[in-house]
Formats: sequence, C-alpha cells, structure tokens
Amino acid sequence: MPLHLVCSGEIGYGRWVTEEPDGRLDAILDAVTAASRVLMGIAARALDRSKADITLSQCRLLGTLAQRGPMNLVGLARALQVNPSTATRMCDRLVAKGLLVRDRAEGGVLLRPSTAGLEVVEAVAHERRAQLQRIVSQLDERQQDELLRCMEAFRGAAGDLAEGQGALGVLSDPSAGRGARRR
Repeated sequence: MPLHLVCSGEIGYGRWVTEEPDGRLDAILDAVTAASRVLMGIAARALDRSKADITLSQCRLLGTLAQRGPMNLVGLARALQVNPSTATRMCDRLVAKGLLVRDRAEGGVLLRPSTAGLEVVEAVAHERRAQLQRIVSQLDERQQDELLRCMEAFRGAAGDLAEGQGALGVLSDPSAGRGARRR
C-alpha cells in the first residue's frame, strides 16, 4: 500500500501520521527532525563561537557567495529563496559591518564576501566540522559506516534540495570556497 500522509485531528493539531499500522515512518520522521535540530544547534553554536555579530541568515548569505562566487542581487535572492528586498536589507547590514563588498560591474553590481566575510565563513565552517567530528567520533566504525550510507541516501533522495549549498550556505569543506575567493 502506498504511504499517504494525512493530517489527523485525533492525534493533535497539525500532527502528520501515516497509514502504516506500525508507525515506522513516524519514527523515521521524528529521528530526522531530531537530527535536524542537532544540526541547526551546531550551526548556531559555530556562528556564536565565531564572535561574528551576524544572524544565521546573514551567515548563509555569506556562505552562499563564498561557495558560488560573486552574484548580482536578484541571483543571490533567488539562491537564498528570499525576496530581493530582504536580500537588499541583509546585504546593507553586511556591507556596514565590512563583511560584504559591492563591486560595480559592466552589467550592474556584483556582491562578494570581503576578506573579513570569508574569514567568518571559514571560522564557522571549521567550528561546525569540529563539533560534528566530536559527535561522529563517539560512534563505532560500524555506526559510522551506517551513518555515511544513510546520509548519502538521504542526500540523494533530497535531489535539488541538496544541491548548491552546505547547511546554512556555510561551506561543508572550508577548502571548497578558496576558488571563489580568487574570482
């Protein structure tokens, strides 16, 4: 029988349940939700430890530009899936903090992280990876192999959602953004 998600008022407002009698999908969804909270907490903690006075959304903006290279405002807004006016306000704040540069180009204005902005992105990515390493190192080798297999399958199932940016747009591998710095 195909799985259908139905919103059940009997279990509580907005609770998604499956038609599966054993609740296996619910257990999986609960585990993935809990893991996503852990990952968001790690990202927030890494940003906090960087001492950068920016929001997670602003960090995501810097990370997106560090990973993809200079972009115009409309392209950046599209990549972040925000309105151009929201992207403009975020950029204005980052420019004022010296973390973002607006370069005049033939076709308009291109946005890129400043040297200080790239340092924030790298510091956050480094701290995030260190926290993840501490967690993963607590798993035995079999659990690590299973985690790798499951995370690769999850990313594959996510399709387009997994493409383009690391969590919050902060580089998954700090060395991956070094090419963007030279653009």
